Amino acid sequence: MEQYLSRRERGFQSWGDENFIMRRIYTSINMFNSYHTNQESGEPVRVGGAIFNLEFNADGNVMVAATERKSVLVFDAITQKEIFKVPDAHTDWVNCIKFVDARIFATGSDDLTVAMWDLRNMREKLRVLHGHSNWVKNIEYSPKDKLLVTSSFDGSILTWDTASYTEQGLISERVFHVSGLLRCRISPMGDKLVLCTSGGYIMVIHRLDLTTLNDDLGGFKPGVYRLMQMVDQYMPVAAKFDHLFSRRQKRNRVELVTDFPERNDADMILALQIHPNSRCMLTRVSYDENREWTCIHDINEDVTNMKKRHPSSTSGRAASASGSGQDGSSTPPTRRISNYNRTNGRGGTAAHAQHLHEQPESFPRDIWAAELTVQQRAIRPTAYNSVHVISSEVLPLRQAIPASQRHRPFVDPEPKSKKLMYYISEANVKPTYIKEPGFSADGRIICSPYDNGVRLLGYSADCSDYPIYTTFEEGKQSPRQMVVLAHLKEHQDAVLCAKFSPREPLLVTGCAKGDVTWYRPNL
Repeated sequence: MEQYLSRRERGFQSWGDENFIMRRIYTSINMFNSYHTNQESGEPVRVGGAIFNLEFNADGNVMVAATERKSVLVFDAITQKEIFKVPDAHTDWVNCIKFVDARIFATGSDDLTVAMWDLRNMREKLRVLHGHSNWVKNIEYSPKDKLLVTSSFDGSILTWDTASYTEQGLISERVFHVSGLLRCRISPMGDKLVLCTSGGYIMVIHRLDLTTLNDDLGGFKPGVYRLMQMVDQYMPVAAKFDHLFSRRQKRNRVELVTDFPERNDADMILALQIHPNSRCMLTRVSYDENREWTCIHDINEDVTNMKKRHPSSTSGRAASASGSGQDGSSTPPTRRISNYNRTNGRGGTAAHAQHLHEQPESFPRDIWAAELTVQQRAIRPTAYNSVHVISSEVLPLRQAIPASQRHRPFVDPEPKSKKLMYYISEANVKPTYIKEPGFSADGRIICSPYDNGVRLLGYSADCSDYPIYTTFEEGKQSPRQMVVLAHLKEHQDAVLCAKFSPREPLLVTGCAKGDVTWYRPNL
């Protein structure tokens, strides 16, 4: 260590010992401070509840916590002291936090609203954004477009122009709708939007353009397209969106990621994070509510040129549909599906099932209902030997499809490539809670909640960085298990979230009991 520091002081280049140094740093991390939101010595019992989310600002000097009991806690990351508490930040549980800049952040809640705050004046909200019809579970910010992006269990993704405040509030736009949407993330470079669902697949939108997303993907239903892929059966209502998967798509190109560890069908993709350098994506997935896995998938587009396999007739149809992507149908009927009941602490296996509107009025009617409930997914045959086609209303008269096209098998316009790189099994403690993992600032380490603590996971035993391209393709062909570098068990209840500081190897965790614990290297 002394030799490394001496060479660094003199400005000499590294001799390849960076992995050794980083391993020493991360494996020496230990708890050094903690905070109890529910009770402190000399004070009456405080009601903070479970810690659902933790977020640092870009400077790393402020950390904000979202709690179960409607409150927001603001900490000084240098002294680890609470500097402000908003007891009733929302009228229901606070789920997520996102910083827009160093001082302004937004919070999402089960009260269906998004609130914006300024660290300089936490006594009142800057703005309250209304637009979602179900629990708000995710907030992102696109610096490129200056847009706040929110998602909810209503399946809608909304964008808010933070620079267009009017008397009626911020100008918002519904840019996409996905049945079973759980999380969405924008890559740090702003060129990708990643969605995870309760349907067992991840949707990646490459070459992201939020301003045209609604026009480019209007009417596209990834659940229906995924069903067509699984049963290998041509469906006209889904196949007309083949052009979205083409590598010729200049903006908002779609890719579905569906490969997961063996014996894990990924019923629920519960949590989602993106590598700080946009190299991969981190997910926490659940299978039959009895097993959980942490997975690392490649997020980048394949550079290998593939020949187009689609029949000419389909290519012509895709080209004809490459305009707005909407079929011009009238206002759809309202269909109701069972709401996903596994939330940040809310609900159990069958409790709190609510009904929500699947589609807003701006989306075309869903003729093929491919969305499966949790119960249906649990009992469906492994080989997918049965397909249920449901109609929500009387079908309109449409042009007849030639028999040659009606019975032909589906041919994927862009053959699916393997994306899974790493995985590891997790403890299934408190299955009704969602656990939020995270990356370290350099992307070398994953902090993953595990039982009453957190595990620090690496790609290899020497704490190496994410693999370069030479070993990249090998990893895709044979996914590897992640390596446990450290196991920190300091809480009295299940850990629900873990977050690294963006500036230093400082780790913070929050648990279901309401404790916030701080960790740092002890060399």
